[in-house]
Amino acid sequence: MPANNERLSRIKYLDIAKAIGIILVVIGHIEKNHLAESVSKFIFSFHMPLFFILSGIVINMKREEKEDFKLLSRKKIKALMVPYLWFSLIFIVVDVVQLLLGYASWDEVTDVLVATITLYADSTLWFLPALLIAELLFIFIKKKLNKYTYPIIILLAAAAYGIEQLLPITEKSDGIVPSVLLLIICNLLRVILRGMISSLFVLAGFALWTILPKSEVKMINRCLLMIVGIVLLGLTYFISEMNTLVDLRRIEFGNVSLFLVTATAGSIGVILIAISIWALKPLEFIGRNTLIIMASHLNFYILFAGMQFGLWVNNYINHMKSYIFIVNVLIVVFAIECILIFIIRKFAPFIIGQKYEDKKV
Repeated sequence: MPANNERLSRIKYLDIAKAIGIILVVIGHIEKNHLAESVSKFIFSFHMPLFFILSGIVINMKREEKEDFKLLSRKKIKALMVPYLWFSLIFIVVDVVQLLLGYASWDEVTDVLVATITLYADSTLWFLPALLIAELLFIFIKKKLNKYTYPIIILLAAAAYGIEQLLPITEKSDGIVPSVLLLIICNLLRVILRGMISSLFVLAGFALWTILPKSEVKMINRCLLMIVGIVLLGLTYFISEMNTLVDLRRIEFGNVSLFLVTATAGSIGVILIAISIWALKPLEFIGRNTLIIMASHLNFYILFAGMQFGLWVNNYINHMKSYIFIVNVLIVVFAIECILIFIIRKFAPFIIGQKYEDKKV
């Protein structure tokens, strides 16, 4: 297979895997009374690690550890922190409008400001600083201490998790409000610790790329990969039931061993399924625009609109199954997201760190 076609083939299944991941993110954020706890536990057990693993695959595929570290750092800071700043600004504007309309308090707006400034982030934006730190940490260690990369990353991730367990709880509870200084310090520490822990999944993706297919997969192999992927997701569902609801953002893993198994098995399962299916343009489109969808589906009230539509349909279809409700929600969410993606890429590509002449969809 020609090199260019080979590269395109790889990118396609990575986009499809990212699309599956962002669909799971949206489903996972549906209100709990509309989503079975077992489904939430299953999705949260691997959906965010999947994105870090995919990042590690791309790093290996592009051989980014061979590039000049300063130039690469600038490129990644622009790609991740420019969208972080713009979307954070939009979130703050929305919160201020809600404050003026009486739907939010000063405390809520202050919390968002502190979270934004410290990079702890509001809502789903936490993923961008975490990904930046995880990628740069992994690449730096890979460049400087090549043969010791694996044990060092594992030790750093373990140390980060241990340190986080010692940090004080800074969320408001029982009327107790932490001091702003303590909140800032703990937020900054948790941002770094998140990145250190997430670098473990970047490492997993980097290693995984060495055994993934590098060319077009034959029909029989597609079928085998599909079966293995489904088995891995089934295993992930079964094991996730043994654990509590995990949350990478809050560094809450329950049983760490179970979390690492589900994070790895679930992510590999999705990737194998993505490889096994033929190119699907809608999924590829979604996969190429996961950043916009990740940042907007909650705070732009797009998911809220989807849920309202699903509830409206419920009024006319008695005994509608929960999975039909979820499908209705997804249809509305991704229809609106497609419009938003077009608007941003056409009229405001700077929001995602791109220039007007780079506005290919």
